[in-house]
Amino acid sequence: MYSDLPYAMRFHSKLNPEHMGSDFGELMKNAVFKIAGPTTHVQNTIPLAHNQDLSRFRYVESPSAERALLLTSIDSIHEPELFIEGVMLSKTMKGDIVGTGEDRDKIVDLCKKTDGRVRCLPPVPRLKVPELLSNYQIGIATVKEISPIVYQMKVNAYMAAGLYTLAKPWTHIATEAPDIIGIFTTAQDMADHLDYLSENWSDTLAARRHARDWIHEHYAVEIPRKRFNEILRKEFPSKS
Repeated sequence: MYSDLPYAMRFHSKLNPEHMGSDFGELMKNAVFKIAGPTTHVQNTIPLAHNQDLSRFRYVESPSAERALLLTSIDSIHEPELFIEGVMLSKTMKGDIVGTGEDRDKIVDLCKKTDGRVRCLPPVPRLKVPELLSNYQIGIATVKEISPIVYQMKVNAYMAAGLYTLAKPWTHIATEAPDIIGIFTTAQDMADHLDYLSENWSDTLAARRHARDWIHEHYAVEIPRKRFNEILRKEFPSKS
């Protein structure tokens, strides 16, 4: 494959060999530079996590914990059924699934059987996510163990917005800073966390503030911006 114009490549997800095609090697070879998310496992690329401007998220200190959020692609990999089960096993928690995907119709039907405790709501534009998060106290990140570490950008947003975050052990934050989130594997684990948070919400204030500060320090959008600018300066040096 040949192009008259210089091009770069960005890999967001783990590559499936079946999708590469016969020209993939030549495509990689001729790229000016190649960057990839930290858990995509694409060889010969520069790791650069995708992120968002966390300053857009308004940190909120809610007086009580009443509703949990799963912001997600609605498919088997992201386990929306686990979220429903965990909420329903808790004593009083309510929850919303916000997103779309191939399993949305099935999840809508399951939510209808929860007597309103779990709702499946339409997706929102990315710029509306900060406003959405202000309506919740707890952010849930469910995902299957598709790799040793799974990067979930929603977790960064949850923490920046003041939501107490619950995630799987292989989610990136669980491996980097396990003390600032709750970690679960089963629906009962999740329910136990939700019950504790409902009953001891005021005791988590320091943890939520620490999580906010930590995520802004380690995942501020200025970090990948600076690294990307370094890459551009290296590949396209100024002639002045």
